[in-house]
Amino acid sequence: YLVGTMIEVPRGALTADAPAFRPPAGRFLVARNDDEAVGCGALQRVDDRTAEIKRMWVAPEWRGAGLGSRLLAALEHEAADAGYTRVVLDTNAVLAEAIALYERSGYEAAERYNSNPYAQRWFAKPLGPAIRPFVEGDGDGLVGLVLPIQQEEFGLAVTVADQPDLADPTAA
Repeated sequence: YLVGTMIEVPRGALTADAPAFRPPAGRFLVARNDDEAVGCGALQRVDDRTAEIKRMWVAPEWRGAGLGSRLLAALEHEAADAGYTRVVLDTNAVLAEAIALYERSGYEAAERYNSNPYAQRWFAKPLGPAIRPFVEGDGDGLVGLVLPIQQEEFGLAVTVADQPDLADPTAA
């Protein structure tokens, strides 16, 4: 859960490495449609100039609607805003749609940079200066990044927790 809201994140998205997603070095974003979590993604520090994108997930019923590319762009914006100049990510070779998304988004094949036993493909992308999407605060230390998706009838908000309580992902 994120502080100040009761949006449940997908099971398994928050794990033992969740403290690495805390600001200022990390981030955890939840894409939601009203109060329903429909996607998520995280950033964690690799080194002073590199952030790793982790835990990208989009609900099956939202796949193909442009949510993945907008969530990826929001993570890249957050990484640049945090001062990173490069992002990396890994994935399994069977995730053809994810690989296509990364390649369309400017990621290039990279050398293995971690020991993730499930990863078979590694990617990297340089970042330019942070370009912030429209930002609105809700008074609870949360910031909403409004990222409309391709389908006109759906609205999307990505919530970034400035002070997430990730130590206990089951806490309400």
